[in-house]
Amino acid sequence: MLRSLVGSEMCIRDRLRLHDGQPLDSVLDAGTGKTSLDWISRELRPKRWTAVTATEHTQELVSRGGFAKRTRDADRVVLGNWANKSLLEGEKFDLVLLDHLIGSSEMYWPHGQEQLVGRLATKLNKNGRMYIIGQDPEPYPSRFEIPGKAGYHVYHSVHIARSVDKLLQACVSHAGHRAKREFPLDWVTSLIHKTPTLELEEVMAFPMVWGAKSLHVKLDMCEAKLKFNIEGVHLINGLRDRIKVLRTRIDTHPQFQSNGLCYGVEYLVAAKPAV
Repeated sequence: MLRSLVGSEMCIRDRLRLHDGQPLDSVLDAGTGKTSLDWISRELRPKRWTAVTATEHTQELVSRGGFAKRTRDADRVVLGNWANKSLLEGEKFDLVLLDHLIGSSEMYWPHGQEQLVGRLATKLNKNGRMYIIGQDPEPYPSRFEIPGKAGYHVYHSVHIARSVDKLLQACVSHAGHRAKREFPLDWVTSLIHKTPTLELEEVMAFPMVWGAKSLHVKLDMCEAKLKFNIEGVHLINGLRDRIKVLRTRIDTHPQFQSNGLCYGVEYLVAAKPAV
């Protein structure tokens, strides 16, 4: 998943702290990606891990290079969708990780978030733990008002970051694809309370800091969507021009080139099997 630098590092450190002293023979990365699987294989290092992805692209991505060298006989990458009730049927794990999976599942199992968490709860061993990572969506209407004259708002770091997100949503829509949908922290904790097989253990929240690299990755995703069958040359050219304009504003903005923009909240929710 695409992650901010500070939020990701803090989440990783606190996952290690929270799971200290708990069983760690087996780990399920329920919605795998480069960030989560790299952490599992490098830092967590369980006796075996299973990584699930709904796309062949991600399956190929985490099955080559450094990942391939660190993959042992007991480790595996599984192509599947949690909408399939029989996926990993009968298997149990000491740690189940949902790294931004609740939000991204909207692309592959629309409106299935509640069933997803309940289904993954059945994958926990008796003393296992479930860790859910997510990003709080920005409130609507926004609580942050850009200061100064309206004519200069387009150069403000918050306006630039918002513009990148809006452009990505537009490119995904024009490509005919589904976009991920972030869920707020209170929605996730409420879902844990409503899931009879789970018990909420701990909740943490972290500031998200966006630098130039993370925003350029989003614009790379915009360009990738333009390769699909989008109708209208003028529309495509307009989207490309917009990408160039935002790249220039990011590269010339001192905040993105230094400490980055602190904007948004990433959270970590820990749950365990209910007694």
